[in-house]
Amino acid sequence: MKESPSITGFLAGYFPVFMGTIFMAIFSGSAAVSTAGVTYLRDTDPALKSGCSGAAILMLVAVLVFGSRDCQAQNRLIG
Repeated sequence: MKESPSITGFLAGYFPVFMGTIFMAIFSGSAAVSTAGVTYLRDTDPALKSGCSGAAILMLVAVLVFGSRDCQAQNRLIG
């Protein structure tokens, strides 16, 4: 009978893919916030623009963190 693959071997083999995905999410989020600041907040006060950009970055970080936790919980239920 064939033995099921270990989760540590799977994670070790695909670690660069996981990290690449995380870095692509960070890069695309920062590019989106920067583009929105230049486009939509062009004529606003610089202090307000930095405050809005900071709030947008914090919201993106929260989405990444809590989205990752939900995926990990689903993987535990499946596996």
